Amino acid sequence: MQQILKPRAGHKGLTNRACLAWNDENECLKYEIQEYLLEDAEFRETVNSFDFICSIGGRRFKVCKDKPGFCRITYTDCGIFCRRKRHEEYIPAEKYDFLLAANTRCMNKEEYPLGGVE
Repeated sequence: MQQILKPRAGHKGLTNRACLAWNDENECLKYEIQEYLLEDAEFRETVNSFDFICSIGGRRFKVCKDKPGFCRITYTDCGIFCRRKRHEEYIPAEKYDFLLAANTRCMNKEEYPLGGVE
């Protein structure tokens, strides 16, 4: 799946700009904005099955499978004699202004590798 999904002003979900008509020089004449809501469990399942990852403010997240938003799980080492600590971060879909300001982009990691994203 070669889509780049991102929030756009005036929308509530992740969007993709698709070309509907091309000219003879292979330039797009007409676009359509497709919107996908994070509240839609089927959409969340689909983007996860296509191995989408998201860059949000330069940090790597995935669309949560069980709730509308973005999830990130990291681990920190605490030394030889203790277990690694698991940290879960969650950005809810309602923080749309934050997602816009953070230059959020979601894409299949095989098609569009996110270099420089931690």
